[in-house]
Amino acid sequence: MYNQRSAKIRQKEPIAVAIQTIGGEAFDAIVYIALGHRLADLLNDERNFIPARREDGEFIMLAKSQIASIVEKNASPEETFEEKIGADAASDDEPEDGANPEKPAARKFDPYALLKIDPAASTDEVRAAYKARIKLVHPDSVAALGLDDDLAQAALRATQKLNYAYQKIMRERETADA
Repeated sequence: MYNQRSAKIRQKEPIAVAIQTIGGEAFDAIVYIALGHRLADLLNDERNFIPARREDGEFIMLAKSQIASIVEKNASPEETFEEKIGADAASDDEPEDGANPEKPAARKFDPYALLKIDPAASTDEVRAAYKARIKLVHPDSVAALGLDDDLAQAALRATQKLNYAYQKIMRERETADA
């Protein structure tokens, strides 16, 4: 069973990177390394895959054998992540009128897209979609498979995101009904 106490012991540090695959695909991502370790340690450990969060917020498992190059970016991971995908899901504010025109506007967090449902869906449909999605990525389900700890971390983050999306939709609906 996934244990939150052991998760705290395995805390990871986000690192912003630019990745080039052998197939020629290039993308920016956030990878997670153990506190006190370097990117090289992540690439040289015994695992065949590393979890990464792409620009669109999607978690992927990247085969190390498919990485042609990986370069750590100079910006802090938090800044890069927020700039690239609008990771601050708790703040859905639109960019101010005086915002820097050269800086791309952060995408708004769309809880309906995350749950893969239409905004016009009924509350029962929202609940059913949430339960179906959470069942797929719950950390206990991943832990029961005996997979890598990084997959458990990715499952935890996916679960947190789904929980936030569901709570946001339900709060919006309660406010609209009031």
